[in-house]
Amino acid sequence: MKLKLTVLLSVVTLLGRSQSVAPTVVATCGDFYSSSTESVAWTIGEVVSETYSNSVNYLTQGFHQPNERIPAAPEEPTDFFNGFSPNGDDVNDWWNIPVLSYYTTNTVMIINRWGEQVWVTNDYNNLGTVFNGQNLSGKDLPDGTYYYIIRYSDKEKRGWVFIKR
Repeated sequence: MKLKLTVLLSVVTLLGRSQSVAPTVVATCGDFYSSSTESVAWTIGEVVSETYSNSVNYLTQGFHQPNERIPAAPEEPTDFFNGFSPNGDDVNDWWNIPVLSYYTTNTVMIINRWGEQVWVTNDYNNLGTVFNGQNLSGKDLPDGTYYYIIRYSDKEKRGWVFIKR
């Protein structure tokens, strides 16, 4: 088996002169491997090599032609920041809601501890349309805990946000 494997590795190396080929024996009896970026099935004595071009990573299975890897889709952020400090220092001066970068049609409502709506907007975008600690009249809200209701797509998120200047 070692002699056959050495010959096979030599052939792969000769055929791969124009590419950077690093052959790796992945199995001696066959199996299947899958991850978020690749899927590989192999049989007895098959060699899997990873080859590179200018900017694309390929997975070459045995002597097959390279198949371009499909990059993993970025995961949608689901966490919400629970605080910000609108004190004018240009650091965390407004509430950042990362998930709304993916859902431009949305509604954000801020409620005080007595259940009164103090701020609301549609199409929150983390750029110009943001909650910066002011009420609907443009006056600074007191430091403290406020509650939010965010609606986007077919989802609704509820929680709290803390303002500390």
